[in-house]
Amino acid sequence: MATNSGGVPASAEKQVPKGLWALLILMKAGIDQKIPVTSNVPVDGQPTPQPSLSQELASDLTLFANVADLEAQLKAARAAKAAAMGRIRVRYQDLKQALIVYFGKGNPILAAFGIAARKPRRKLTSAENVLAAGRSESTRTKRGTKGAAAKAAIQGERNVTVTVGPDAKKNVAPAQTGNGAASTKNG
Repeated sequence: MATNSGGVPASAEKQVPKGLWALLILMKAGIDQKIPVTSNVPVDGQPTPQPSLSQELASDLTLFANVADLEAQLKAARAAKAAAMGRIRVRYQDLKQALIVYFGKGNPILAAFGIAARKPRRKLTSAENVLAAGRSESTRTKRGTKGAAAKAAIQGERNVTVTVGPDAKKNVAPAQTGNGAASTKNG
C-alpha cells in the first residue's frame, strides 16, 4: 500500500482524512517532529521509545489508508457499472427475447434461464366487467371522446353563406332560404 508521509494513501490524496484518522495523522506528525528519537514516552505506565510510537501510529494509519484506497476503487467500479447498466439491460432483454423465440413462448425449459412463463390474463368477473365499462364511459364523457358512429352523426350545416368583409374577416352563417341570398351547396 503506497502512502505518503502523512499516512494518506497516494491514490486517495483528494480524500480528506476525518475523525480519528485526522487525529492520528496530527499525533504522528507531532511525535515525529516534537519528541526526540532517543526519548521514551510513558504510555500506560510503561516507557515507550519514540520510534516505537511512530511505528505503531504508522501501522494504524496504514489501515485507514487501505480502507480509503478500497473505497476509491469501489466508487470507480460502481461508476463503471452504472455507466454500463443501460447497455447491459438492453442486451439482457434482447437475449431474453431470442431465447423465448428459440424455445417457444410457453416452454418450461425457459425457467432454466431465469425466464418465468407468462401467466395468462385472469378473466374478469361480471361485476369487474361492469365497473370497467362504467369507468370507460366516464372517462370518454370527461374527455369528450366519441366513437366512429357518434362522430359520423355530427354534421355541420350543408347550406351556408360565406361573407367576406373589407377587413378580410369571414362570416359563416346558415343559408337563408327564400330571400334570394347566395348560397353554395356542400356535398
